[in-house]
Amino acid sequence: MGATVSLYALALELVAFFGFLCLLLNVLLPLLAFVLRFVLVAVPHEWKKWQLHRSQQRELRRLQRRVDTLTRRKLADEQDARRRARAASAKKRQQAENTPVDGRLHPIVDLVSNEEESRRTNERMGKDLKQEQTPQQQRHRLGIYSTAKKPASNMRERRRMRDEEDP
Repeated sequence: MGATVSLYALALELVAFFGFLCLLLNVLLPLLAFVLRFVLVAVPHEWKKWQLHRSQQRELRRLQRRVDTLTRRKLADEQDARRRARAASAKKRQQAENTPVDGRLHPIVDLVSNEEESRRTNERMGKDLKQEQTPQQQRHRLGIYSTAKKPASNMRERRRMRDEEDP
């Protein structure tokens, strides 16, 4: 009986070993292969993707800060331009309001030579038909859009005077 039990135990050991090998080959080895493949291939690939994503996010934040800076600078420049335009307009209005009755554009007498000033005065006094301008007319003449122009009414008046002198 001792031999049969040992034979029976040996057969049982062989069946258990065979079952272990089947289990090893069909379940544990594929599982081990999957884990090794994941650790050796997928993890480094995912790590690289994650690092790339982080670097892209950093670059995106940097570019967004740059765009914000440029946008703020552009808005500030536009506001400065509007502020300068308003200041220039206000300065012209102030200058037109402060223009003396004699018609000088600038209060400093040295800007206009004495010869030109005397010639202008003689021309003004020499024409009896021409009326002296009121401060309102001067302000209109010195408006923002017509600073260097004379009103059309003066041109019509000069033509009429020329036509009267010719016949």
